Amino acid sequence: MTRHGTFKRRTIALRRDGLIGWKVNQWAFHRKSGLCKLTAITAGGRGAYQVKDIIMTTGIRFADEAVPGVLSQFVVHRP
Repeated sequence: MTRHGTFKRRTIALRRDGLIGWKVNQWAFHRKSGLCKLTAITAGGRGAYQVKDIIMTTGIRFADEAVPGVLSQFVVHRP
């Protein structure tokens, strides 16, 4: 579940079995601050839903827990 908006709050809740992938974006500002934009890819609805300005490690952990096995092959865990 994700929420965004200042004056008009929007909450998006997706079913885990409806997610087919994740897209992670980072811009120069994001890299300096450790943030990213995480996009959940779905087969229905709008097709994609964004989680904006999330801490990179938290976002990757969130995505990996939401759909186990999709990102784990690409994630390198550091001690």
